Amino acid sequence: MSSKRLSDLTLYYIGLVFSYSYFWIALAVPYLMWRGLTAVETFSLMSIYQLIGVVIEYPTSVIGDRYGYRRTVILGYFSSAVSMFVLVQPGTYWYYVFGLLLNAIGTSLMSGNEQGMLKQLSTRVRYDTAKRSSIAEFVLFISAVVGGWIGGISYTLALYISGTLMFCAAIPLLLIRSQTTKKSSDHGIKTIIVDGLSALKDNTFQQMFLVLAVFGGFFFTIKSIFGSFGDLYNYPVEIIGVIVGLGSLTRAIGSGIYAKYQSLTKLPLLIIMSAMIIILTISSPNIIIITLLTFQLLVGYVLSSIDGDIQDLAQDHIRSSMFSFKRLIMKLFSSGYLFLYGFMVDLGLFSLMMLGIGVTMLLIAYLTRTYSRVNLSPK
Repeated sequence: MSSKRLSDLTLYYIGLVFSYSYFWIALAVPYLMWRGLTAVETFSLMSIYQLIGVVIEYPTSVIGDRYGYRRTVILGYFSSAVSMFVLVQPGTYWYYVFGLLLNAIGTSLMSGNEQGMLKQLSTRVRYDTAKRSSIAEFVLFISAVVGGWIGGISYTLALYISGTLMFCAAIPLLLIRSQTTKKSSDHGIKTIIVDGLSALKDNTFQQMFLVLAVFGGFFFTIKSIFGSFGDLYNYPVEIIGVIVGLGSLTRAIGSGIYAKYQSLTKLPLLIIMSAMIIILTISSPNIIIITLLTFQLLVGYVLSSIDGDIQDLAQDHIRSSMFSFKRLIMKLFSSGYLFLYGFMVDLGLFSLMMLGIGVTMLLIAYLTRTYSRVNLSPK
């Protein structure tokens, strides 16, 4: 008597759970400082990591659009797994640049291609896209808390476990037997690139990516801001892990709310988020933590809404490309935020930086109002 086979969508989610269970996200900043790097060196590494991601994000998405999402995601899992076994070793500044290069390749191979793969498996893509985000963020919450606890015992043990979990993520995907095993498009690479770049001329996409640049780019820096609390406020790594994890939990809740209630427009949420960053001019650690956790609740909703918009608006043969453009622009602006954050904190100008970012966000909310005040989700 044969056992019932798991659906391809279930296998996809199992692989997703493993891939988001690694601990590096919560431990990156305190780990590198534990290895003897200064705050400026550590945040410059984080910035370099984001810049590497910017350079390779789009080419990796074209690979997925042309040759198949599943195999590209699996390659990404392997690259990120190997990076953990590299980063766990003691080394020089440039050695860690190499380890972060491997990790950047892995995350870039995963990012847009995971979304393209989901489109092939799902019959309710907007709902499943939000569900995917909610699951991923909840797993990040658990892994950040557990990773912080394990990191408090041994950083190296935490990174070895991270690498093993990333290898395990590939196993469920190897069992998927749907069309994701085939190449994703009959279009040539030149056509995919030309059509992807042409889509960026659309006013809706332009305003969407402007929101992603300023708001999404800042969101990408929040984990590093929390990570710096060990150096700034003497927070133990276990507490930092819990704080980073709570950020993922609030984003999971925001994505879950969007999966159920898709009627809210983005404009009022963007205005509230801008005001929250201005509040950070009161540079008390407790206020920073509470405000940024609430900010991430709204981020979860807004980014899930934008993901749904991309799934609906992007042509099939450039789907991964458009999601990679999303991450590319977020990484690019995050890199700038991180460089600025490292130096401004060194100069004691955190409050001034937050004021400038908050005012910039308000301006962007106004400039993108044509897109952000319209709800594109199906009625």
